[in-house]
Amino acid sequence: MADIDTGQKPYIDWLRQQYEQEQVKLRKLKEEKEKLLKIEAEICKTIDSYAQIIKVQLSSTDSEVSSNIRAEAPEDRQKSPIEMLRTEFSGMSMSEVIGMLLNIHGKPVHALDLAREAYEVEEDSEDFKRARDSMNSALKDGVDKKWLVRVERGVYALPEHAQPSLSQFDFEPNQNGSVQQHSYAYKGSGYDNF
Repeated sequence: MADIDTGQKPYIDWLRQQYEQEQVKLRKLKEEKEKLLKIEAEICKTIDSYAQIIKVQLSSTDSEVSSNIRAEAPEDRQKSPIEMLRTEFSGMSMSEVIGMLLNIHGKPVHALDLAREAYEVEEDSEDFKRARDSMNSALKDGVDKKWLVRVERGVYALPEHAQPSLSQFDFEPNQNGSVQQHSYAYKGSGYDNF
């Protein structure tokens, strides 16, 4: 039996040597795996950074492209009201523009004032008249769909801003000394005398 043990000793030593070599290879592979995982994490971070940069560049490019489209419109073609919107409203629907403007004001606003703020055209031009008509149509649509309130003739508000305080109205004494309220005239609105 001792002969068998001594006869197998070189084989057992060879197996141990093979095992140790495989262990060394395995440790190296684990180290390589750890390095690759770190590299992968860095690549993912870099990709995320580039994605953010590209997103910012695309959003600025989109506004530049829409500006260029407006600038390159042929002179003989009439612009649509949506093309006449100020650049800060590009890509927005008319209802979004109206909602944003009314929310900024926080009170009822006359349709003409909304059109002046929304469009980038001369007020005395035919383009402005078409744009104003488009604004009026969108305002009427908003009232019909109940997301806007018509406070009075030509004056609109978001429902939460539809109840103006009495201080916003223009009051005027009558001949008999009582006070007459002009419900159509917001003090300082420029529409006191229709």
